[in-house]
Amino acid sequence: MRIRTRNHLIKFIEDHPPSPGILKAVMHTNINLGGFWKLPVKQMGGWIVQVVTPLTRQTHHVVVQPDDRTKLGYRIWLLLDPIPWEYYDGDNSRNPLYQGDCPIYYKDRKEHAKTKNKRSNKTRPSTTITTRPDRSTPQKGDHS
Repeated sequence: MRIRTRNHLIKFIEDHPPSPGILKAVMHTNINLGGFWKLPVKQMGGWIVQVVTPLTRQTHHVVVQPDDRTKLGYRIWLLLDPIPWEYYDGDNSRNPLYQGDCPIYYKDRKEHAKTKNKRSNKTRPSTTITTRPDRSTPQKGDHS
């Protein structure tokens, strides 16, 4: 099966859920967050679908990544880290599968993540190590 539409993506998750609870959740509530050009684990692109379990209302993020080395042609897993919005790629595509269900909101999340990362890089403490002069050798101004 080649994933070409939102329906294909949801059907793939239904057919190959990472856990039984995810199957119930994807059938209850699912939101396609779109395509991302870089995701954890294999550091390559894929899609993220947000699902909500009907009983506990717990939110999970299911990742589907192309992987030719698997029998299915894709790998599927749960994202435990925060959503990597800075790698959202739906704003570069006309395909609704990559854009996701709310592309304008997702593009805003991407811009917010990029400015947040720029800000955190500026305020990150310096990793430069300063050393004191070696006191075993006489320094200018030393009278010992």
